[in-house]
Order: sequence, then C-alpha cells, then structure tokens
Amino acid sequence: MRRNLICMVFVILLFVLFGDFIYSNFNFNKPSLIIGIDEDRASEKNYIYYDFFMVRNALIGPDNLIYALDFKANTIYKFDLKGNFVGKYARTGQGPGELNKATEFDFVGEELWVANARNGRIEVFDKTGKDSSFRIEGMELPFSVASSGFFTIVMGGSFGNINIMDKNKKVVGEMKVENPMKFKRHKSLWSNGVAKNLHKSLFLGIFNYVPLVCTFDVKTREHKVYDLSEYYSIYEANNISKSKGLPYGLAAINGCAGPDNTIFIVACDKKERCCGRLMQFSADFKKKLKETKLGFCVRDIRYYPKRKIMLFVTGEEEVRLFKDM
Repeated sequence: MRRNLICMVFVILLFVLFGDFIYSNFNFNKPSLIIGIDEDRASEKNYIYYDFFMVRNALIGPDNLIYALDFKANTIYKFDLKGNFVGKYARTGQGPGELNKATEFDFVGEELWVANARNGRIEVFDKTGKDSSFRIEGMELPFSVASSGFFTIVMGGSFGNINIMDKNKKVVGEMKVENPMKFKRHKSLWSNGVAKNLHKSLFLGIFNYVPLVCTFDVKTREHKVYDLSEYYSIYEANNISKSKGLPYGLAAINGCAGPDNTIFIVACDKKERCCGRLMQFSADFKKKLKETKLGFCVRDIRYYPKRKIMLFVTGEEEVRLFKDM
C-alpha cells in the first residue's frame, strides 16, 4: 500500500513538472489542413483552395464540420475535417437568412447563432440550414455570441452591454463590464471585442485596441479586468506589414479556453515587431506558462481538447487546423 502511494505521488510530481497541460504536442509548422485562397498552392498536400473574401471566424460544430464565417461575403461555409466543401448558409442582404457585417458566431445546442451586427439581430440556423432570427430590445448592434451549453451570452457593440440568454432566445439577465479609468482615452475600447466561453458560466472578453482581457461570470455577475501590457503591446500594422491582413492599431486579436483551466491569448506586438504570438496563461493571468511565435497572424482561435485540435483563422484568409501529435 505504501509503495503504491509513493508511486502515485511520483507520477503526480512528474505530471506537475512535465505535464501535458501545456500545448507541447502541437507542431505549428505542420498544419493538418489549410483551407485558403492561394490557388497556386492547391496541389500541395493538406492545402484546399477555396475562394473566400474575408474569413473572420471559424469553429467546429457538433456535427464535426468546420464552419467558416466570411465577413465580406456574408456567408457561412461548411467543410468536413478533410477540407471537402459541404455547403453554405446565407448571403448579403437585410431579409430572412441574410447577413450584413456578421461579426461572430457560436453553436447553442445544435443551432448556429450568428451576430448579424448591421442588421441588428441574431440570425439562427438549424442543422438543416433553416433560418430564423430574433432581436434583443435595446441592443442595436449585437457583436458577439458565445455559449457553453449551460449559458449563452450576446455581447453588444458596447462591450459593457452583455445579455444572458436562455434556449428560448429570451433575455434572462444582463451584465455591465466597467471601463477601467486608465483606458478611458480609448474611445473604441468597448466597441471592438469578442467573447468566448471558458467554463460553464465563466466567459472571456478580449479587447482589440488595448492590452486588456476580462473574465466574467454570468451566474454570480462578477467580473475581473486584467492589464496584460507586461506581455504584449498595441500592434501597428504600418510598422510590420500591411499584407498581414489586420487593420491598424490592433493589440490582442483573440483568445479561448486552454487545457486544465488555462487560457490562450493570441496577440501581435509592436515592440517585438511580430504577428501571431500564442501565449498560454494561468486562469488568474498571474503566470504566463508558455509562448510560441506562430509565424502567422491570427483572427480567431479555438481549442477542442476532446478532438485534440486547434483551429485558427489567419490574416491571410486561411483556416488552419492542427492536430495534437
């Protein structure tokens, strides 16, 4: 019994020291799949050519398909995990099933909720592609949608305006995230950000124009704002490369939940003059566990621990999929 206990402690110690809660098994130089717009690369292994306009977001749905949201084409494309085209939803317009500057999306159960920003509503597609929509009173510009399966939030164009939704598309609560005094000079602070679910009722908010992130719990209505200027600074496209596909002035581009309650943040950095810095933080942001320079800028990131997949949307209009080796 004592020997078994000693062995168990030894195994736990090894895991703590060398454990795989940090993303050590992803080779970011070798994507398993790229879906992109470079027709000259169509003959390359694992490269699938597709004529996107501006892909801003991508995710893997409950049906194991990749969904890519094209901001300019106002269309959602579907691919299988090998990159084969499966179908598409929506088109440009203001009518039923039509999008106008759709900014974010997420699955709520088997329904795909889309922040149809300029049309001022949430567009909903079921698994057959059938469309419905709803509006939230007082929210003229729905900007982001995120769901855990337990809780769903819709964030307005004003970042501090967060509506908590039930599955019947009714608002069951509201939250306000205060603007830190230090950053009030940034007029666009609350109008450009995204939200991702971390765990059940806990969500992550990422600000695009300042080195800030926040976590907010829709159950307790508590939130915390973290200043990460120690780790990255405001990105200036003019000082690096306009070809990277990102507008002037972006700082943190995106983030998502990582393994074992860690958090991924992807940022570009003015001082380091680089794009695509993938950082993994502890849940309280007190410790940066690891950093990798990806070699490509990132518009969206998703991590799927059960599938052992990381999914990126890059500034080069590509969806890149990496599998844990």
